[in-house]
Amino acid sequence: MVSLWDIPTVCKPLNTTDNIKPILEEQSGYLESGTNGKVRADFCEIDDIPADLIGPSKTFSIASYSQAEGDDAKGVFDANDLYKMQCYGFDICNDCYRFRIFEMNLSPLYPVSMFFDEGVLEDSEEKLSEQSVKRGKLSNQYIICSDQDFIVSLSAAFTSRKVRYIIGKLLKL
Repeated sequence: MVSLWDIPTVCKPLNTTDNIKPILEEQSGYLESGTNGKVRADFCEIDDIPADLIGPSKTFSIASYSQAEGDDAKGVFDANDLYKMQCYGFDICNDCYRFRIFEMNLSPLYPVSMFFDEGVLEDSEEKLSEQSVKRGKLSNQYIICSDQDFIVSLSAAFTSRKVRYIIGKLLKL
């Protein structure tokens, strides 16, 4: 019999989301320098994730891990924490105001879901559909399957009329 394991170092590499945070950090720097520090962008974790977004894997892992605990399980951690989904928001702000452009459910591997502000989405929808970014089940949700999809989505959102308007207002306040 042959090995049934699909080990990433031996087989094709996995499509990870490792570049998302560096991309957003770089874009945040561009916004801050382009506005002479008057407007900045924050990519921050959202702590309250609804239970239905956690999914059965986490629920099952908690139950099965507590059953497996014993003398030989001490010092062993649940590996599901290495593959946890986190919810993030991306905001633009100045010292007085903050505007959330999108939220995303970020896991270590693509695909991930992005949830756009409705006004931003209204301005960006055509660009997103032209680039074949997949629509999600919810009206403001898009499914991002690669770094390229992510960059296309950011470009569409950042150049939307609503975001440009808000940046202009934040600069004047």
